Amino acid sequence: MKSRTKLLDSRAARAAALALGAACLLAPAAIPPAQEGELVGDARALLQEWVETRRQISKERSDWALAKDLLESRIALIEGEIGAVRNRTAEIQADIAKTDKSRAEIEADKVRFAATSAELASALVGLEERTRALVRRLPVSVREKLAPISQSLPKDAASADPNKLSERYLTVVAILNEVNKFNREIRAESEIREFDNGSKIEVTTLYIGLGQAYYASGDGKTAGYGVPSEDSWTWIPANDQAAEIVGAIEILTKGADARFTNLPIRLQ
Repeated sequence: MKSRTKLLDSRAARAAALALGAACLLAPAAIPPAQEGELVGDARALLQEWVETRRQISKERSDWALAKDLLESRIALIEGEIGAVRNRTAEIQADIAKTDKSRAEIEADKVRFAATSAELASALVGLEERTRALVRRLPVSVREKLAPISQSLPKDAASADPNKLSERYLTVVAILNEVNKFNREIRAESEIREFDNGSKIEVTTLYIGLGQAYYASGDGKTAGYGVPSEDSWTWIPANDQAAEIVGAIEILTKGADARFTNLPIRLQ
């Protein structure tokens, strides 16, 4: 466009020069009439060409100014879009970095949780085995009450499902709560006691928690005491102390007056 403008400028300059020359020729001088008309016509033609050339130059300049404004507006718009894309790219990169950090933290948590779960599983094995041993020391009535829960204890704790740690811990806690409740109480239970000679007698057994127990038959002739062992209770006859044992049982079961009673005891 610039080369075209230069061309128009040169043409305009030539036309202006010819017009000036024609004007000089039209000045009073000795010009033949025939040449005078020809010169006037040439001058008029050149002047028209000069005017048209100036108009073209003005149009070209106007068009160039308009095109320049449009081009600058388009450049500004594109630069704004580029800036927005760069800002968005920076935000995405920041989000990616944050996501990578979160992923690393999650992986670290998974490793830590796995280690904690392994420790809990290892500790739970011992808890379940000791809890099963405690259940065997409970009276029959209490064991029967706990049966729906105690049956959930795995037979082989070491090979139990590690994904059910929470359920297994809840089972242990429920059993220990019941055991602890029994251990804090003094209660009387009606039981069938089998003796070494093969006879079976219905007795009332007075349990003092998991520490000691005393039993006596209804006629007061057969009596004894017991201590918890590994698998159940060990019962020791004490018929010579039946009166004291019966008296202790009646204090609890029949509301007899409280009194000091000499009872047999075995320390473990």
